[in-house]
Amino acid sequence: MHYYLRDPTKHIPVVAFITFEQEEGRLRALDLYPESTPLWCCQSKRKRLDGRYRVWVEEAPEPTDIEWKNQDVTPREKCCKKSIAITIAVILILISFGVILGVKTAQTTVSRLFPDVNCAKFGNVTKTQAIIDKVRSE
Repeated sequence: MHYYLRDPTKHIPVVAFITFEQEEGRLRALDLYPESTPLWCCQSKRKRLDGRYRVWVEEAPEPTDIEWKNQDVTPREKCCKKSIAITIAVILILISFGVILGVKTAQTTVSRLFPDVNCAKFGNVTKTQAIIDKVRSE
């Protein structure tokens, strides 16, 4: 760890995959560092890496299930990226809501200006009759 802290151009590892020669070692590690510890942030210094870095131990997924390109992303970066994605999604939803509200308001305004007309009460009007009626009204 000290190697990475001395040289700021080096990336600090955020995940490690450890293999055990015997099943007992794996079980002891999982027992010593339980995954669901609610006080993980208060981990004792003797359990920390170099006495400073908290350790979270869980069984590794299958190698085919791992996206290796994402292994150098820290939890803070993940949280930041999720926050940005959620913010963009909320903004798009609000914009969609605004557009829908605007169209609905315009539709209401147009229906007040131009109410529905029941053409059946006028009977069978021909084009010639409509032109004569228009000329008389002028």
